[in-house]
Amino acid sequence: MRHLRAQMPEFDAKATRIQAELDAFLLLGEGAAYEFDDPDFLFRHASGGALPVIRMADKDYYCLFYRDIHPVGWNIANGGCDSRKELADPLEAAERELREELLVIDSKNKRRYVFAGDAGKPVDWPEFSVARRLWTERLNIDLGRFQERQIPLMWLPGPDKLYTRVGNTEANMVTDCFININALDFGIEIDRIAKLGVDQDAVLCDGEMTRGLLENAPIGLFEVFRLNRQLALGTTEFVPDHVFYDACRYDGHELEHIVYDRFLPRLAPIRSTAGVREFESSEKKFDLCPVTRRIIARYLSLRVAEPVPHGSDCQVIISFTAPDVAYARRVYEFLSQKKNVSVFFSEESIHDADFLPVIEDAHDQTRSFIAVATDPNFLLRQWPEYEYRRFHVDILNSRKPDGRTVSYISGFAPEDLLGPLRYRQAALFDKFNSDPLLE
Repeated sequence: MRHLRAQMPEFDAKATRIQAELDAFLLLGEGAAYEFDDPDFLFRHASGGALPVIRMADKDYYCLFYRDIHPVGWNIANGGCDSRKELADPLEAAERELREELLVIDSKNKRRYVFAGDAGKPVDWPEFSVARRLWTERLNIDLGRFQERQIPLMWLPGPDKLYTRVGNTEANMVTDCFININALDFGIEIDRIAKLGVDQDAVLCDGEMTRGLLENAPIGLFEVFRLNRQLALGTTEFVPDHVFYDACRYDGHELEHIVYDRFLPRLAPIRSTAGVREFESSEKKFDLCPVTRRIIARYLSLRVAEPVPHGSDCQVIISFTAPDVAYARRVYEFLSQKKNVSVFFSEESIHDADFLPVIEDAHDQTRSFIAVATDPNFLLRQWPEYEYRRFHVDILNSRKPDGRTVSYISGFAPEDLLGPLRYRQAALFDKFNSDPLLE
């Protein structure tokens, strides 16, 4: 990258001007279109990235990775596309980078968290075998003997669409993403936001590798509302609430000790002299990288306001998809009106445009979960799957030892239920006369 920057005439002046134009269009919504045509200024297509937002101990945190190379600072999980297939659909690179960079283990309770599709696979599955093996050796533990916990994951929708064509193939459309164009490192990146849920004993490890060596970069958890406020105030140095390094959790105030005394000396053999000089000359070593700052800013621009946390108790939460809203409403009305039970039913309980924290607050309070469905495939959709997996993990991790799950279904058999719902209670209702079963 340093070599390419040196080949572009007037790079610094052009990059500053182009970035201002891009920010006006992408962040401020100025203009109906933005056209770029400068053969002397090259952009790299494409990278894929994921901003993890982790729910832990009843709080939401941005999960960011520390980067000691240009641009120095806190970064999301991102990297270049590895194949023609990923060039056509950079969201595949975004998902790969998340799985590659974020390893989650719980040594205290002998658990390892896996992403959907990873369950039952050996620790050394091909894509990430070297990193996992090195972490196994570094920790001196056998991760293969740890009990698996699937991470509840939901990709939040983004506002952008991208059309790509590789060679003479038909154009491919990528939707629900954040297009992040950064002139300072002349990169085009396609990002997504991943909502994850883990237990408070979980430890985060960096799986990124360089020249066969684990980067083992510090990972910071930044409480969402606090970092949002700091951005609004123009903060340029960010200290995490929690920092993870070498599979241990530390208080955020230990960040500088970890970076200067442990992280940087370990990576010295693989860093170039020019790279070290770039780090040393960086004025703000704990700022957000441009990509990170812009995706958070764009995410915040879609939100109306930060909701006031809800204090009312929630006894039951009802999960459903659009085709089953009428049946879910029957359950809600029966419990709330006839049985005087406090129920979270999104059609009636959400009054904030920024709905996600409201739902998370309800999940933290409730001890009973009802999944309503007339087709088992409806429960594979992103939101209900995230909800029931999150509730299931809370039961297994003893956050909800008395938690109860009921599948309220019609049109298919209980054995057709998927995942953890299959092993919980199910109630088969008649679409035309559900009152007897509700009682």
